[in-house]
Amino acid sequence: MTKQARQFYQYLFIVAIIGWQLQSYIMQLPLGGILGTSYLLNYMMAAAAFATLLKLKNKHVDKLGFVSLGGTLIKFVIFFLVFDPLFKEDGETTRSEFAIFFIPYVCATILETVFLVRILNKQTD
Repeated sequence: MTKQARQFYQYLFIVAIIGWQLQSYIMQLPLGGILGTSYLLNYMMAAAAFATLLKLKNKHVDKLGFVSLGGTLIKFVIFFLVFDPLFKEDGETTRSEFAIFFIPYVCATILETVFLVRILNKQTD
């Protein structure tokens, strides 16, 4: 594992734990359940997307942005397949239900983007 990959996974783990704990505390939700599932799925998908970016960085550096967008698309598809039906059981998706998916999604995506920019900057140097 490269230093860059190890650093990404460490940051991802730290951000996930802190975000999960903080969101659970602020929203008064148990750590398990749908909130835990949301963090687990979002961060597993972020780890898989970053692993894909690392595999492609040497041969297809010009396509990494598109691969990253593809990862984002997959995350939204997972949202609509897994979380949206759960949230709409009562007929509507509330702000707090939306936040259960969106906050972990945004945190993971920001982290992915920062590390993607680092990869691209190193490739152009």
